[in-house]
Amino acid sequence: MLSSFFDVTPVELGQLGSEVAVSVLREMLWAEVNNLGIPISEADIPFPVTTPDGGVDAVVNATQKTAGTGLIFAPRTSYQVKTGDYALSATSATQIEKLLITPKAIKERIKKKAGASGKSHKPEDISPRVRDCLDAGGTFVVMLFGSDNVDLQEDATENAIRKFLADIDPKYAAAKVKVWRQSRIRGLLRQFPAVSLQIKNLANFQLISHGQWADRVEMRQNFVAASDQQTVIEGMRAAIRDDSHGSVHVRLIGEPGIGKTRLVLEALRADDLMERWLRQVSSRSTGCPFLRMHLEIMSVGRQSRSLRSKRHSRFDQLAAGEVISRSVSSSA
Repeated sequence: MLSSFFDVTPVELGQLGSEVAVSVLREMLWAEVNNLGIPISEADIPFPVTTPDGGVDAVVNATQKTAGTGLIFAPRTSYQVKTGDYALSATSATQIEKLLITPKAIKERIKKKAGASGKSHKPEDISPRVRDCLDAGGTFVVMLFGSDNVDLQEDATENAIRKFLADIDPKYAAAKVKVWRQSRIRGLLRQFPAVSLQIKNLANFQLISHGQWADRVEMRQNFVAASDQQTVIEGMRAAIRDDSHGSVHVRLIGEPGIGKTRLVLEALRADDLMERWLRQVSSRSTGCPFLRMHLEIMSVGRQSRSLRSKRHSRFDQLAAGEVISRSVSSSA
């Protein structure tokens, strides 16, 4: 796969601290939760990382009908984030124990001079939220932001974790466990370019995220959409979400000063769109702010195909003489 300007490097991932890494996961999950139509109430994605987490940094109870980006799994996904030089391996029972077992139970095991294995523990020794996930038939995902060590045998680390759990209780022999290293995390981040830009700390780059755009002085004024303006906003959102023809381009046309820029900002404020695009900070566009750059980036995340044929369609006249038009490019 060809690299792009917003691809996050292993070094950039490895430099993230715990708080920033959890924040990265949080932004990805909020975007994916809304994209899949999962109720916000079903997601437990905390802001602080200093409070006791019971062995889990985030939980999503998923009932989605589609796989999405592969970030969330039904019926529940629990995530544990590890940063820095933390390297989980199939051959280190001590690392696996620290991942799964409460600190108190580990201390008691050491005091008894027992070995670091599942046979030295009881089910109640498993970190509470890890145990809750496994007992609910959920998927426990370990995200290693600082490590990209490859198993000598496929899924060796995941199998070692399952064996450790099965030694505690045979019912965990088929536990759903995934270990995602840097290569997997970098692949997922391709679906969230705005998050990648924050990781790369490209504050002066010509592409900015929705949060950076909304934080500009001219965009901070309160906005209450009139009915016609809301029609424009919903029209743009529908056009952007419709990727059935491949890459989607949306242009908003209207008189200078009529409020086109703010309407675009508000249209992209939807949670499922916010982290999937970037704005080109350039005056070299014709007329209104043109979404060419950031919507093409978003469509890359949606696995757009090679472009061969072109089809045009137009919405009806909307608020204040403005017109939204869609230019859809798709493969024949």
